[in-house]
Formats: sequence, C-alpha cells, structure tokens
Amino acid sequence: MGPLEIGFSILLFYGSLLIAEAIHVSGIITVVVAGLTSGNYGARIYGGCGEAFT
Repeated sequence: MGPLEIGFSILLFYGSLLIAEAIHVSGIITVVVAGLTSGNYGARIYGGCGEAFT
C-alpha cells in the first residue's frame, strides 16, 4: 500500500467515526462496517494492489 491508499483509509475510518458521532450512533460499529466494506471492495478501489500477496 502506498501513501495515497493509507491516507484514504485513515480518512475513511476517521471520517466515518466523526459522522457517526455527529448523528449519535455507535462509532465503533460504524468503523467496523467501514473496515469490512473496505476489505471487500478495497481491491477494486485500489486497483488490485493487494493481489500480489495472495
């Protein structure tokens, strides 16, 4: 993972936490859902960069 992907991941997870806190829902559940979504669709978003390790 390059710096762009790491920055995007941090922004996604921290941003989802901030949005969850603003609308008064569980921040932990929101971050877990964001992580699962990123895990499932991350290869499509990042262009398959993690496929070299499988």
